[in-house]
Amino acid sequence: MKIDKAKEIIAKELNYKDWETCINDQPNYKIEGIMDKVAERYHELMDEWISVDTPPTEKGYYLTIVDEMVASKLRGNIEIQDCYEIVLNGLPTLKFQDYVTHWKPLPTPPKQ
Repeated sequence: MKIDKAKEIIAKELNYKDWETCINDQPNYKIEGIMDKVAERYHELMDEWISVDTPPTEKGYYLTIVDEMVASKLRGNIEIQDCYEIVLNGLPTLKFQDYVTHWKPLPTPPKQ
């Protein structure tokens, strides 16, 4: 999970071998600042785009970056099926890895 990755990155930045050692070695007054750093790094990781060299493993909806030449032709609801095919408004349209350059999961919807 990306939160675990964020913890490990911060631990390494603070010259610890792992997160458990890092957090257990801190005095209480430093923990809040360290957790703020973890939160910042986590948000950075969540904002990273993933190359199509690592395609999604599940069917569903994703944010995608599409090649500029194709982008002007795509309008509507885009769904990635079987990690290989882009479905536009329910109709198979393009091969995923031929036109999409990067992707990432949709963000979690806000709570009402």
